[in-house]
Amino acid sequence: MTELLTQASVLTEELKRQWAKALRERVDNAEVARRGRRADTVGFDGIGWEWETPPLGKDSIRGKQADNPVRWLLCGVAEHGSAKLRIAGCGGALVSVDWRWPWVNFPLLTRPLFDLGLSPAVGAHVLLDVAFDAFTPAGAEGRGVLFTIDNYFAHLRHGTPLTPLRTPWRPLQTA
Repeated sequence: MTELLTQASVLTEELKRQWAKALRERVDNAEVARRGRRADTVGFDGIGWEWETPPLGKDSIRGKQADNPVRWLLCGVAEHGSAKLRIAGCGGALVSVDWRWPWVNFPLLTRPLFDLGLSPAVGAHVLLDVAFDAFTPAGAEGRGVLFTIDNYFAHLRHGTPLTPLRTPWRPLQTA
């Protein structure tokens, strides 16, 4: 089984392929046809999921969202690894999010999650669900919640609710 992409500061084409392949290998129903369109997978709740790496084209986004309910899992491993997308605990389950030079078409997406990979701040492979209060081409700020990658796969397979991680986290130990 292909290893999940957990760390990168630059997202090469090879790493993009690794990220998508590792996700496909962990679900039973990859590349699902739905009403004339394809979804990367369909969750237990019937929602289609698109797994995407940057850049995201406006026409591609609109086409995939046109006829079917869809959510997005975005590869944000390099954004987080290069410190362009930073998180900090706010207490409880909330995190503050600061994103320098965000993807221009991000606001077009319905209910996206970021795969941040192995976050040194958290000490786990996490996904981020964020709502931005301010969004400009130079930066975005907002608040969100984190979920583990294992919780995401349980949600897809069995409908297990996405359960936010709560602070305090156990940051990775450095030698």
